[in-house]
Amino acid sequence: MFLLAIGVASCWKGWSCEYRCDSSTYGQDCGKKCDCKNGAACDPVHGTCTCTSGFKGFKCDEICSRDTWGAYCTQKCTCKNGAKCLPATGQCVCTPGWKGSNCDKVCDSGTYGQNCSKKCQCMNGASCKPVEGSCKCTSGFKGSR
Repeated sequence: MFLLAIGVASCWKGWSCEYRCDSSTYGQDCGKKCDCKNGAACDPVHGTCTCTSGFKGFKCDEICSRDTWGAYCTQKCTCKNGAKCLPATGQCVCTPGWKGSNCDKVCDSGTYGQNCSKKCQCMNGASCKPVEGSCKCTSGFKGSR
């Protein structure tokens, strides 16, 4: 019974072990300092880190690689066309000229740029390039718009 009490009390402090270790310490009498990074939780008994979404590694100090996201980077990103995948959520940040949750849809006709948020200024039936908004003139016309 006494040995069980010692094992249970290893992550508590106080005269009668009434206080649990705070989030930055662990072990016997909370005498060891946690070294978890990026908001990771520290186990009060062993000091092991539980990473937040978007991080991995023993101390949770490694950000997910370009094509992964989530807890311990176990999810595969589905972003297309050079889009950036946010490591915490997997959300895609599209490159100019693309839209959609996976950045797999070209901007609608008449729009271009980041998030397809700019309006094309093309005239006389010219088509607008979705990335930078330059115009491709129809036969019989020339100029920048």
